[in-house]
Amino acid sequence: EGAMDYTTDPPSMSMTMSMPALGGQPMDIRVVDGVVYLNMGALSQSKFWKLDPDDSSGPLGDLGDLTDSMDPTKAFDTYADGFAKVVLVGEEEVDGETLTHFAVVVDTTELTGPTDTTKGLPETLEYDLWLDDQDRTRKAVMDMGPLGSMSMETFGYDEPVTIQAPPESQIAELPAMM
Repeated sequence: EGAMDYTTDPPSMSMTMSMPALGGQPMDIRVVDGVVYLNMGALSQSKFWKLDPDDSSGPLGDLGDLTDSMDPTKAFDTYADGFAKVVLVGEEEVDGETLTHFAVVVDTTELTGPTDTTKGLPETLEYDLWLDDQDRTRKAVMDMGPLGSMSMETFGYDEPVTIQAPPESQIAELPAMM
């Protein structure tokens, strides 16, 4: 669950998510003024680590692609050369809204863009997209093979959001072992 603000440059993001690999523990990720703030619950003592997304020697590597991945047009630029098949499934009702459903197959060996965004992907990805009447993604479901699956719904386009960095009292130093 999260919010994006494309009126800032670079875009700002606030997102909470659970990852089975971390025991389903919620994570809080924020990107403000190009800085990544990551709260991994007990792993980060419920505080945020402050990360420079462009520091490839950082403990989590180069996160510079994170802000690019938040921009759907840049994501499609990365996938454009890999579109192997796009099928119009038709109109469907989703949460009371009529959306246009597409089934897409991507050949990941043909993808362009940063290699970090494609590393570890299966040879093909199959996903379903539902677009609103302004061609904005409202729902996406992706099967990533052995990496699992991802489901995302987007809503509240053009609604105001406030995304802020955590207060200094909530920021902790990364442990030396990271």
